[in-house]
Amino acid sequence: MGPSEDRAVDHRQKAHGDGSVDSAGSVSLAGTVARHRRIRDAGVRLVRVRARAVPAGPPPRVFVTTIPKAGTHLLTALLQALPQMRTAGLHLNPIDFRLDRERATPGRYPSGQGTEFDWKRLRSLLGHVKHGQFATAHWPPHPGLRALLDELGYRSIFLFRDPRDVVVSSMFFVMGRPSHPLHGRYARLGSDA
Repeated sequence: MGPSEDRAVDHRQKAHGDGSVDSAGSVSLAGTVARHRRIRDAGVRLVRVRARAVPAGPPPRVFVTTIPKAGTHLLTALLQALPQMRTAGLHLNPIDFRLDRERATPGRYPSGQGTEFDWKRLRSLLGHVKHGQFATAHWPPHPGLRALLDELGYRSIFLFRDPRDVVVSSMFFVMGRPSHPLHGRYARLGSDA
């Protein structure tokens, strides 16, 4: 690709705002979905409907929890490659289960200590996960969660990653989303490349 073609692709990427244009100038499906929340939400609902229609497999049910940007998608892909293991289409965010959501700091995950969660609602959602399926989460350690998972017969997987890699992954995630609350702050830092 020559310099004039480079500029043409760069111009189209700026026009779409998310870098979702490939070298041929086509807009990617992932970029379109990322820009249109209703399409993404419909896709999530479709995955959940499909997951509920799949017959239950052999035990166990699995609860996968990670810190954000630690490899949740990679682990999900690995689990789905196992025979008789499927996603439940359920990703749990602890902020959605806080009883004191009004006081929660946007974008910050609760530490789990001193935080009260809606255990009844969480029990209901986790109870719908079939044997041979897994749910994912970014959930802090909490004795109430451990007791609930034991009660429901879940096996747990906690994935961790070198914190330096998490920071790099988080930076790329934020910089790829101009609407992210930290995008402006990261952009002002510049690059020492």
